[in-house]
Amino acid sequence: MTAPLTMNRLIHAAVRRDLDRLAAALDQFRDGDVGRAQALQRAFANLRRELTRHHEGEDTYIWPMLAKAGVAP
Repeated sequence: MTAPLTMNRLIHAAVRRDLDRLAAALDQFRDGDVGRAQALQRAFANLRRELTRHHEGEDTYIWPMLAKAGVAP
C-alpha cells in the first residue's frame, strides 16, 4: 500500500526534483559561461526563496497545529 498523495508530499517531491536538476546543471557547467552562471544563480535564488517560504509556512501554520495535537517538536 502506498502513502496517500498530499500537498506536502507533492511539494517535497518537487523540491527534490529541483535540487536534482540544479545539481545536474552544475555538473554540466563550463567555466566562463557567464550567461549560464547567471541562469543558475537565478535558479538557486528561486529555489532558496521557495524553500524559505515553505518552511516559514510550516513554522507558522503546521507546527503550531501539530503541537496542539500533542506532537513534540
